[in-house]
Formats: sequence, structure tokens, C-alpha cells
Amino acid sequence: MLSNHRVVARLRRQKRVRKLIRGTDERPRVCVYRSDKHIYAQVISDEKGVTLVSVSTLSPAVKGKAKSTKGVDAAKRVGQALAQGCKEKKYFQHRVRPKRISLPWPREGAGRCAQGSGNEILTMERIDPQGLELKEKVVHISRVAKVVKGGRRFSFNALVVVGDNRSLVGYGLGKAKEVPEAIRKGLEQAKKSLIRIPIIDGTIPFEVTGRFGAGHVVLKPASDDTGVIAGGGVRAVVEAAGIHNVLTKCIGSSNPHNSVKATFEALRDLRLPEEIAGRRGKPLQEIR
Repeated sequence: MLSNHRVVARLRRQKRVRKLIRGTDERPRVCVYRSDKHIYAQVISDEKGVTLVSVSTLSPAVKGKAKSTKGVDAAKRVGQALAQGCKEKKYFQHRVRPKRISLPWPREGAGRCAQGSGNEILTMERIDPQGLELKEKVVHISRVAKVVKGGRRFSFNALVVVGDNRSLVGYGLGKAKEVPEAIRKGLEQAKKSLIRIPIIDGTIPFEVTGRFGAGHVVLKPASDDTGVIAGGGVRAVVEAAGIHNVLTKCIGSSNPHNSVKATFEALRDLRLPEEIAGRRGKPLQEIR
């Protein structure tokens, strides 16, 4: 059971990072993995889906030269061998970032990885809520009781969704001892997590599925005059984003927190047809 949990956690982490980082032929990404015995490093191009350079402590250039196969000395030699391989194949001709990349979590907005911070490979857009006409909607308020020595202490959680009804939407969770304060905190967090949704003729470009915890949400494009076929937290998110025609289905958990977060995971995967055609190198007519 523990091993399966670790596998699921690793897959979630890989999916989260892959949404933010994408290797190209001009600037491939570096993937490093350390097992119990060895260290592996790869330079990957996601455009072609191939590994350009691969080095590990089992490689002839490293094996037998380091004091151990998983220490600092081994990692240093793997890095040197990887750099030498990239140099021979003429990758990373420009200056490589010297520091560790700061990656935000999906629920936290762009943070320091905003556009203009120097991390060009990150695709998450930081949206400034100043000057936007955002409408807020409280999806769910729950009361939490904590039992202490002198009795019970109550606090409140407020799940808030905001949007401009024109493709911008965000959500936040606020916690406080009073309901108004919890709503205010949730609203502030929602404004920091705004994302932009591609909308075509009042609906989404294609079918997507979002997963969070035990909740799955399926979103399907719909024709005109269909309306928003959704309920609960899914309807709140879809209406705040400005989607007028969509078909939805909640599978598994109907918890409002899971529903809202799963809907956001699905909306984050949406792309315009022009963007998909450019990535695949195909004409727009074939994509549509």
C-alpha cells in the first residue's frame, strides 16, 4: 500500500511540473532521478519526445571514477559528463540558469515564476487582478470544531470563486473564526490564482477531464442554446469563467472542494486550436 501511494504521488508531481516546464530543441529540459544505488540524468526534448543526452553512474564516463554511486562526488561527475555530452552535441549554447527553479503549486498562482522573472520556460501566466471587474460567488461554507481542554473552538472555511465572465476565473479557500473574515481571505486567494480559459463561441474547444482526490469532472463542448448543464461547484466555476454552453459530469466524490479543484485541473488543460497546431507542426484544418 505504501509503495502504491509513493507511485501515485510521484505521478502527480510529474504531471504538475510538466504543466510548467516544456523542453524544446533549442532549450531542452534536464531530468534528474536518484534511486537507492545510482543517479540518472537526461536532457529531453518534449517537442520530438526524445532523449537527447543520457548519463548515469553506470555510464563508462562515470563508472569507477567516483567514490560512491550516490554521493555528492558521483552527482558532480554525472553533471560534468552530462555537460560534456551537451557540449559535443551543441545544446545549451546560451547561458544556463545557475539557480534552482522555483515552481508554484497548481493552487497557488504563478508567484515568483511570473512572466518577466527570467524563467522563460515556465508557461503559467500571472494575471494582475487590479482594474478587473471580478464577480465573486461563495460556493461552500463549512464549520470546523476543534475540541480542546476548555471545550470546543469553532472556525469557518469559505470556498470562493471569482471571475470576469470573459475567460478569467480563480478560486480560493479562506479560514477564520468568523464567516466574513473567511470569505475575505478566500476572495484574496482567489484573485491571486486567476487563470485564463480559451473560449470559442461560448464553449470550450474540446473535451477535457479533471481529477482531484476522489473527484473526477468531465467537461464537453456544447452547441448554442444548450446552456450550462452543471451543478454545485462546477456550475460556479464555469459561469464565472464566462462559458455559456457546456456539458459536465461529476464522477466519484461530490465534495464541493474536490469538484471545484477538479474543474480547475480540467480547465488548465485547455488550449486554443492554433496553439495545438503550432506545437504539432500541422495545419489548423487538420486539428479542427
